[in-house]
Amino acid sequence: MIEFDLLKHKRLEAKRNPMYEGNKVTKIILYISGLLWAVYLLMFGVLFPPLFTELFPAYEPYHVFGNGVVFIWALDIFIRFLYQKPPSAQLKPYILLPIGKNRIINMLMIDAIRSPYNLVWLFLVFPFAFITVLPFYGFMGVLGFVACFYVSILINALLYMMFRSLMAKSFAYVLLPIVIYGLVIAGLFLLEDWFWPVFVTLGDLWASSGWLMLPVMIVVFILVWLVVRKVELSVVYSELASVEKPTKDNVTDYTFFDRLGDLGEYMKLEMKMDVRNKNVRNAFLTGLFAIVVFVGLLLFTDMYSDGFMNTFALSYIFSALGIIMLSKTMSFEGNYIDCLMIRKVSLLTLIKAKYYLHCMFSAIALLLTLPIVFKGDIAFSRCFALYVFNCGVVFAVIMQLVVYNKKTTPLNDTIVKGGMTTGLAEMITMGALFLPMLVINILDVLLPLVVVDAILMVSGLVGMLTSGLWLRNIYNRFNRRKYQNLEGLRATRP
Repeated sequence: MIEFDLLKHKRLEAKRNPMYEGNKVTKIILYISGLLWAVYLLMFGVLFPPLFTELFPAYEPYHVFGNGVVFIWALDIFIRFLYQKPPSAQLKPYILLPIGKNRIINMLMIDAIRSPYNLVWLFLVFPFAFITVLPFYGFMGVLGFVACFYVSILINALLYMMFRSLMAKSFAYVLLPIVIYGLVIAGLFLLEDWFWPVFVTLGDLWASSGWLMLPVMIVVFILVWLVVRKVELSVVYSELASVEKPTKDNVTDYTFFDRLGDLGEYMKLEMKMDVRNKNVRNAFLTGLFAIVVFVGLLLFTDMYSDGFMNTFALSYIFSALGIIMLSKTMSFEGNYIDCLMIRKVSLLTLIKAKYYLHCMFSAIALLLTLPIVFKGDIAFSRCFALYVFNCGVVFAVIMQLVVYNKKTTPLNDTIVKGGMTTGLAEMITMGALFLPMLVINILDVLLPLVVVDAILMVSGLVGMLTSGLWLRNIYNRFNRRKYQNLEGLRATRP
């Protein structure tokens, strides 16, 4: 089939990409993370049956699993948004060739459903089915249960592909998965008499009549495939055919930055890039959305009331936007890096402008946490200490990627050349996100709250006051390897 030839081209493209050697480290990290996740799922698959029997004695565990499968689908979508790349490929070279559009889209969809990630969930469902279904319906019942569940995960993979493509068209589509999964989950709690029987029946049918249900699941899969393919055709080819029209409507000059001289000019350019370019704007809105979600969880629920989870949520609130945006430093600039290299210190001024601007943006998170402070759940000293620590320490770590980012990220196109960040870049990003949470939790156990807040604030202030030194250090290190970076940035431009 020609679809498999296209997939072969995609693999060759990945091997020829300048990021291929660095991506080997990333793959090793992802494989290790996947192995750990599989071990956790295997453990949950063994522990859930007795737990479900204890909590819901009126039901068999596979009945309760039918209700819980909605949470698995929602978690699966969430994980895909965190770790899987948007469905994109180098489609433009194929447009003028005698290849049907459906076949090119089929290639993307086959690539989505053959992902090894889809198999990871079997570590949860197979031991669960072996413990709960085997005594009633035998080994064939176990296989039928697992097969039906796996087809549902493949359907979820296709839906994720559709959600990401629609979000590339308009960020407002981020509400679509939230509404779909959120309404079903809310129905399980608020309308138990209606929703519980439906999903209990689903679990029962998977267990008792799995091989009869499998054709039904396959029919649903085919219908979803057709819908997703139609959406992909509409979104992808409308983007390829679109022509950007320059406009001067609603021009904002950000004149309040004029007093800062050259630094202010670069801050104005950064603001305009955030507002005018689709990919940059979507990244910014994603960060803001993550902040609002976690603030809402802290404000209206008890999900993050314990010490560790509370620290996790607060740290994420203050670091999410900066990490999402600053981790792409030089990747977005790769589109016009040659212009930045004309003047000797223009790059230094640029990274200073990015740093100061995102310190200002972090104040948004500080303002959004004030209702939680007024509610009495969190001390203002902790919020302010995290704000200062984030600006002085976390940003200093994540901005090291200025030196190591070698892949250009397009400003507007979502159909881009294949390629990924280096393993070192992945480790720096993960370190900036998770290590502060770990350190703060350890300090909270060992020291009083006031002392921990003081440590965070002092370390953050030191980082902020010495920002001129470490920003210049980043600039000097970039200059020492600028030709290597320029080669990668130029080679990966769309």
